[in-house]
Amino acid sequence: MSVNSYSGFILIKSDIFPAVRASIVDYLIRSENVIVEQKAFASSNQISQDVPVDFTPFPAGSLQTGKNYDYCLKEVTERGIWLYPNEFKGALNTKLIQGLLDRKINVTYLSIGNDTKISTKSMQQAIKFIEAAKEARVEVYGVTLEDPSFVNSTELKLRQAFGNTIKNTRGLFDTYIIDVEPQIIKGSDPKVYLHKYVTMSNIISKIADQNHVKYFDTVPSWYHEELKRVGIVNGLDSLSSDGILMLDYDANVSKIIKRYNAIRNEVNKGIVINFKVSPKDDGKYLDSLQIPELIRSLNNQSISYGIFEAKYAITLLPKLFR
Repeated sequence: MSVNSYSGFILIKSDIFPAVRASIVDYLIRSENVIVEQKAFASSNQISQDVPVDFTPFPAGSLQTGKNYDYCLKEVTERGIWLYPNEFKGALNTKLIQGLLDRKINVTYLSIGNDTKISTKSMQQAIKFIEAAKEARVEVYGVTLEDPSFVNSTELKLRQAFGNTIKNTRGLFDTYIIDVEPQIIKGSDPKVYLHKYVTMSNIISKIADQNHVKYFDTVPSWYHEELKRVGIVNGLDSLSSDGILMLDYDANVSKIIKRYNAIRNEVNKGIVINFKVSPKDDGKYLDSLQIPELIRSLNNQSISYGIFEAKYAITLLPKLFR
């Protein structure tokens, strides 16, 4: 990604820079060749005109900041959003952060992948975005292990992969989201991969504890009943994470709420319900009428939620998310 030089780049601490090699960078490098698809999504009559398209510095005090939000699963309701840097060509800037604030977002789930490539300019931009988001009271969690094959990994490999990710991003994140999702492999057997997932979760939890960070699992809503069906009687409570990002990508608001409440009544672990506004893949997403309906219902019950994903949410009018 081409980044204009200017004196406003933050200084990278000497104890962070040599280690910070997580694939935030790989995503940012590859984004030079990525064309943002917001215009293709702009057929809705609920399109916002504030889609960020330019790179600008981060002058101090340039953002409208809200209250100091705490971590998810605590006193403050989490309103998160999935963000993939490669989908924002030169636009990891204050305008994007302001767009998130306008949509009441207080946490960003930032995809960082698993690689270790590095580019000084890309890293400076990534760090600057993270620091500016935090200054605006938008927390940033690192999304990593984004590959279903990790469910088959040995403890040694998980310690290398996750442990190195933590080491390489020390000072950037203190909370990580594990996005393995073994169910996406065609023909995979829940009776096999769910037992492996529980084992993997236990190992990752130990690694997180040893490094004094938090870790959340990412699983679809049907995991709870399926875990019990394969003999893991505690369902989602069998996972060892600090909390769960529960994916429920449906086009029916009442079904999403009903499933959440049924699981909430059985699970002690903190849950953040995630819904989809992106029209890609299977077509199960909420439109401009359903989004405010679901958000009102979730807000009325003080239910934490996450939105998939920023690329599309930022093109929709802010009022839909209030």
